[in-house]
Amino acid sequence: MLPSSVFRSLFILFLMLPWGLAAQLRNEALSDQKPLLAERARELYLRLDALPFVLNTEYFNPITLGRTYFGVQAAPSLVYYPSKRVRLEGGVLLRQDFGADNPTLVSPIFSVKVALTDSLTLTLGMLEGGLTHRLIEPLYAFENLLNLRLEDGMQIQHRSRRWYTDLWVDWQRMIYVDSDFQEIIFAGQHTHYRWLDAPRHQNELVLQGTVLHYGGQIQANKEDPVTNTANVALGWQHTYRPLRSGAWLSQMRLSAYGLSFSGSSFRIQNTPEDEAISGWAAYANASVVSRRNWEFMLSYWYAEGYASAQGGAIYSSFAELSPEQAPQNRQLLFLRLLKEVHINGGVDFLFRLEPYYDFNNQLFEHAAGIYIRYRPDFKLATLKPAK
Repeated sequence: MLPSSVFRSLFILFLMLPWGLAAQLRNEALSDQKPLLAERARELYLRLDALPFVLNTEYFNPITLGRTYFGVQAAPSLVYYPSKRVRLEGGVLLRQDFGADNPTLVSPIFSVKVALTDSLTLTLGMLEGGLTHRLIEPLYAFENLLNLRLEDGMQIQHRSRRWYTDLWVDWQRMIYVDSDFQEIIFAGQHTHYRWLDAPRHQNELVLQGTVLHYGGQIQANKEDPVTNTANVALGWQHTYRPLRSGAWLSQMRLSAYGLSFSGSSFRIQNTPEDEAISGWAAYANASVVSRRNWEFMLSYWYAEGYASAQGGAIYSSFAELSPEQAPQNRQLLFLRLLKEVHINGGVDFLFRLEPYYDFNNQLFEHAAGIYIRYRPDFKLATLKPAK
């Protein structure tokens, strides 16, 4: 059970910070949005997308090991707008890890995005995935930007003044008759409702969830168990923005989430395949953003028996290399720092520093990363259909 002292501390924190909430650091420059631009109807563009990166996690805890990611991603593509409501894109996604002899990833990309109504869109092919889903990190790890950037499947998005919904299916591995492996499907949704939308204050209710499925009916090995891992997060968000244009403060935010986990024990620890396991967690964040694009975020995480299909490994209760061990209760305190710089010419620079303290293991560790994003569009031609 969560100690009563922790409940009191969280309650005092909420009283002292009544202004707002945010679930994660801002990642707009690292998102993969595919906008429908009516003014570009019948125009063809060359889109360059380069992302050099370095991420180092200095972790020596019993749950997950530290890693270093150092390399570059590139996704050159052709983008054509047949009409005001349709966007076509085709290209290739490349990843080169520095120090590796060959490219780590070479994959074709293709997507079709259609506006079904003024507020509803459908995407088939490569999705607006990764950090664009805006999931909290216990559900979707920040490192997935580097390791799982390619998402192919179907996505439905709804945007209005008060409602936002992102619903998607990422078909990660296809199977055919007599395949000797299972299909892998990752699906998720993010919905928030803005019930207060004032000039200085915004309140939102948030529901997020993911499911990872291993299965299939036509693979050769019929003895492989079907496994599902599900995570749900329910939260409330509030954002405060001062009206004074000269104030150093851009916004203040606060968030709180309750999370649940359920799934087959087969992929978590060595227990009978028909035995299900479950866990829960609490997640709270408080942040301030300056007008010079500095962001400071204080985050508290408490978990009992929690795991996530594609969430950050640091939040898990299960040891990465020894899943047979009994799960740990996790109690972590993060102090995150983000600096974002928009440079002329369409270049974005981001720096993230994320130290944290592990109360249970009495460890102080950190992660740090630098990212540069360059995404220019070059108009090639105006194409008209043949008569």
